[in-house]
Amino acid sequence: MMVMVMLSREDFENYGRMTVDLANQASAEFDQFVKSLKVTDYWPVRETIMDFAEGLIREYGGAAALNAADFFEMQTGIANALASESIDLKSLDTSLRYAISQARYDALEKSPLSAVNQNIARQTKNYAHQTMVDNARENRTMFARVPTGAHTCAFCMMLASRGFVYYSKRSAGEMMQFHNDCDCHVVAGVDGVEGYDPDALYSDYRDARENANSGNYKDVLAQMRKDLGVK
Repeated sequence: MMVMVMLSREDFENYGRMTVDLANQASAEFDQFVKSLKVTDYWPVRETIMDFAEGLIREYGGAAALNAADFFEMQTGIANALASESIDLKSLDTSLRYAISQARYDALEKSPLSAVNQNIARQTKNYAHQTMVDNARENRTMFARVPTGAHTCAFCMMLASRGFVYYSKRSAGEMMQFHNDCDCHVVAGVDGVEGYDPDALYSDYRDARENANSGNYKDVLAQMRKDLGVK
């Protein structure tokens, strides 16, 4: 029998920290690998870089998915939670081509091919996010996108303002839109998260919509950035 709980802030932050740590480890390993190539033109070795980057996402993303599945089981009491795979090779390839064409190699750059590095970190975290969404679907539990950190962008505030929702193709599609350096985490199978107030976030969104005098979400987001001083 599933037991619904209020997730403590400490447990939520510990879970999120593990996900971020895995993403950071993948990023650091990619940096070391790229620097070890000792080349000034990455195009001839792009397939080697692509294969290595894909391997990092699968390795560290897989670990993030297992951690998310374990966390879901611990919070809900549901056994045999899914550990999902979530990799977008097209996005990875696009970021690699962009990085090679735009950046090239700069000896002073701390993170060569930074666009690829950011893609790896984002996709590693997406394994955890997708795991939560898939387990919400399979077990008919609710899930939410919960922001962390001191600063949350208008787009993430909008999605977080929706609170806990049941799975649908639309809700899953919307909740799984993550930008680079996003500090949000998807949580499923609990009643709420300590310190997470979707009603307050929705109030900010509603006020911005009224001030913008528009139902277009892009206009509303622009107004939120103006009103709240967020990105």
